[in-house]
Amino acid sequence: MSHLLKDIAVFFDGSETGQHVLDIAADLAAIHHAHLIGICANVNPDIIPEDGFARGEAAHDVMERHRSAVEAHLLQAGKCLAKAASRRNVNAEFRMISNTNAGSEIALHSLYCDLVVVGSAQAQAAPSAWSPEQALRRSGVPLLIVPPTWGDNAVGRRIIVAWNASRQARRAIADALPLLVAAHWVELLLVDPERRPGQHGPEPGADMAAYLARHGVEIEVKRLATRKTARSPRPSSTMRSTSTRTCSCSGLTATAA
Repeated sequence: MSHLLKDIAVFFDGSETGQHVLDIAADLAAIHHAHLIGICANVNPDIIPEDGFARGEAAHDVMERHRSAVEAHLLQAGKCLAKAASRRNVNAEFRMISNTNAGSEIALHSLYCDLVVVGSAQAQAAPSAWSPEQALRRSGVPLLIVPPTWGDNAVGRRIIVAWNASRQARRAIADALPLLVAAHWVELLLVDPERRPGQHGPEPGADMAAYLARHGVEIEVKRLATRKTARSPRPSSTMRSTSTRTCSCSGLTATAA
């Protein structure tokens, strides 16, 4: 296949949520035969506010305890990455970034990847000055954000593409094309396309559907009207209801039905 992800980076930690994000990234690496890059910040997940008041010999003890905790955290994260990669027979490497400059360092590592998988910025060991939005703005690399409520559902089997014929939507489709090709079911969703008749062409969604089909995507077009008008058709009766659990990637949404 020509549409494959070759390098997948995952930003994770040793928490339960971090391990879940790592497992999802490792699954994607196995599907696409990709190289997996595990990125972990040298943060102490067990730091307590009272440590900031230590003085003298107590301050030295706090620093030693902090250093040992960071080393243990990174060692555990490296072991988890090796285990996840070995279980799926994928190549992997471990990279450490600084806690204080995590945003720019993640962006730097992301520049040489096809996809970056991250979790919530509120994760236990996530750097305080980092956010998924910041990583996306700094690198422009496709970002897959895994919410803590995603559960054990596989990512990328069912994908909804919100299409409004804009430059942003077109860029999102181009970035996510490897995921779209590998998906079992893709829906191209248009909301009120009749409000801009000159933007989509004579049959809204048909041109993009043909484009994706030529790339091997199993695509289904759905047009949805938010209000009943003489020009707006009623929503298709085959519209499927989906769970509220969503996993976002560059403007696309994977659903767990």
